[in-house]
Amino acid sequence: MRTVTITRQKSFVGCAGNLKIYIDDPAGDLTINGTACRMLGLLGNGKTEVFYVDENAHRLFFIFDKISRNYCNEFTDIAAGPDNIELTGKNHYNPAAGNPFRLDGLASAEVVENRRRGTRKGVIIFIVAILIGLAIGFATAILPTIQAGQPEVFTSAGLSITLNKAFDADADANFDFYYISREMDIMGERVPYSADLATAEDSLDEICAVVIEQFEETGTPAHEGGLTYFEYEIDDLRFLAVVYKDMDAFWIVQFCAYTEDFEDLRPTMIEYAQSVTFE
Repeated sequence: MRTVTITRQKSFVGCAGNLKIYIDDPAGDLTINGTACRMLGLLGNGKTEVFYVDENAHRLFFIFDKISRNYCNEFTDIAAGPDNIELTGKNHYNPAAGNPFRLDGLASAEVVENRRRGTRKGVIIFIVAILIGLAIGFATAILPTIQAGQPEVFTSAGLSITLNKAFDADADANFDFYYISREMDIMGERVPYSADLATAEDSLDEICAVVIEQFEETGTPAHEGGLTYFEYEIDDLRFLAVVYKDMDAFWIVQFCAYTEDFEDLRPTMIEYAQSVTFE
């Protein structure tokens, strides 16, 4: 037997979920990318775990849940032999691809293609979800019994935001809340303070700079209407990401729309963002 030591670098991206580690096994009970696998164990955010494997050649897979395993996954091959293995990696911000875990170091051509294929699948799923949200919002908007323009307060995990009745609450494992309408999606993520990410003493600009770095974006915090935010794009979607401070955590609330519609919707996004309050 030999050991495989895996370190998951601490990051607030995907911090709530345990990374599931699988190894190829013909007798396994889960298929990932066409390969039968069995679970080796779980790996929490910022943790290091040691696993025991035999000296045969193997393929290791890293996933977060069974539903997304075929597009939000990472894998690596370990050669046959007695040598112990050490691997490190972290989650990378890309909600369209499920905020995937990526191993450090040079990736093989097969791994790179798997990442690209997974991102393409994830983007399709993400856009389909938005289209469904738009359809739901449209259906809601045309119902004569609902006045879509009326304000409505949505509350989740201690954060309240005033939107309107055109929005519906949806579920997404990557976020603490997800609200959808005909025109835009709004998603929020609560991140507890920690010494190696951000503390309650840090300013909004300092926290926003950390978020930008974690998202692997460029630029600096911007300000408008009392808000601290930054903007970025993924394919044909544009995001306005606003950072807030609470007593024991900071929040990232993102407003998403198609790039071609973004500028028209931006004043409304700012208005919604200014309505955020905490219990």
